[in-house]
Amino acid sequence: MISEPSQRPRPDSNGVKPTDLITDHFRLINEQRSALRRLSIATVHDLLYHFPARYDVPGSHGTVSGLTHGAKVTLYGMLSKVGAKRLWKSKRPAAEGTFEDGTGRVKVLWFNQPYLAKMVPQNVMVKLTGTVAGKDRPYITNPEIEPLSSTAIPEPLFTQDASSDTSLFPVYPESRGITSRWMYHAIKKVFESDVLAQLEDPIPEHVRTKYHLPDLKTALIWAHTPKTQKDSETARKRFSFEEIFVIQTARRLERAENDKNTSFTVTVDRARVQKFVDTLPFPPTNAQKRAVEDILSDFEKPHPMARLLEGDVGSGKTAVAAITAYAAVTSRPAGRTSGTLQVAYMAPTEILATQHFQSFIQFFKELPI
Repeated sequence: MISEPSQRPRPDSNGVKPTDLITDHFRLINEQRSALRRLSIATVHDLLYHFPARYDVPGSHGTVSGLTHGAKVTLYGMLSKVGAKRLWKSKRPAAEGTFEDGTGRVKVLWFNQPYLAKMVPQNVMVKLTGTVAGKDRPYITNPEIEPLSSTAIPEPLFTQDASSDTSLFPVYPESRGITSRWMYHAIKKVFESDVLAQLEDPIPEHVRTKYHLPDLKTALIWAHTPKTQKDSETARKRFSFEEIFVIQTARRLERAENDKNTSFTVTVDRARVQKFVDTLPFPPTNAQKRAVEDILSDFEKPHPMARLLEGDVGSGKTAVAAITAYAAVTSRPAGRTSGTLQVAYMAPTEILATQHFQSFIQFFKELPI
């Protein structure tokens, strides 16, 4: 969550394409390369679709002397004496340092991140944003640190609530070597290029209009750099919709390709099937009748069937399978005068296979199958 200026991403050029490798445009150390691999981020497109897990609201500006337990604060001052240590009670590794402004001094702690001791800027003016912990002896936990230039004037030291910026700070899924602050600056650099204009929106405009969804460029900006909570929620809604939309579209295309394939047709003797249905210990429901008819109609078509039969436990799915299986094993391939088709019936567990086997014995006990 902390990054020195020298470790912030620096694109080597502005000609960025979505398919470009991250290494083509950012100067990375080995630790950062390894972290990006662990996060499955290889291209600029991967980076754009690495969305924040949550958003932090910047703390109200304050001073060390005015810290309140549990508050999110933003302080301006000097950070020093940062080093790695192991906590006394829990033995957890941590980085610890001292922050001070003109009103006092407070300890800062980064739990489970001892490596930050070598990364945070020290003995320079910084902007610190974190949560106050410890009622009797306050300290700041896991703060965000941003170094300030030597000419920067930290106004909040002298005036309260001087900032009117309501932006949210994105917190990304991280890995050692790549922090949320690195990701934040990387995304901003990519936004400064023309890469967003090159992205093709997978959701057609008429669909976006119908469901009140922003276009891809707007959604990406709102996802990574939202000004308000509503922006981030709208972006999340759009990308959730996109995920389902892409899956459904892919399934439709697969179905269309499936329908182009050819298969032999099954000639169904419906009168014979009805006689079998009449032997069942219970009359089929209307839903079962519709399901059977849909499957038998597919048998008679010249392309492979692809169906999913859904129903609650006890709704009669096994009976539908038995009826349609009977239709197949009593039919002959086209042009054949002897020999019937065969059916393979599969179940996901041994227990279920045994149950279905016993059910089929009952269904076919009066028949030579």
